[in-house]
Amino acid sequence: MNWHLIIMIAVAVIIVGLAIFFVIARRKKKEPPNYRSLFFIGLCWIPLGVAIKNPLFYLLGAAFIIIAVLNRDKWRKEKSWSEHTPAEKRIKIALVSIIAILLIIMILFLITNKLSRF
Repeated sequence: MNWHLIIMIAVAVIIVGLAIFFVIARRKKKEPPNYRSLFFIGLCWIPLGVAIKNPLFYLLGAAFIIIAVLNRDKWRKEKSWSEHTPAEKRIKIALVSIIAILLIIMILFLITNKLSRF
């Protein structure tokens, strides 16, 4: 059996399991869904699906975006930068910095890996 297929099945099972968990948890809370987050999840999943050549991801990403856009009037209002506390600002700056560093490391790794093949 192909290990790519095993990984794809495992990821699908995890996603379905998380979806069931969140649906059950949401029914207990009675909180409306966050369509804005759903939109951004869809934006991340489409390129991921294209990059790993998995149609499940880009189809689900497109579905998330469509659902979020159809419910655009129900998007939650986010706090502006000036409304955040200094602690929240430090956390956000740290997270963005870590993500940027990891992205740079990944790009450098890919470049060096590609150059070493030649």
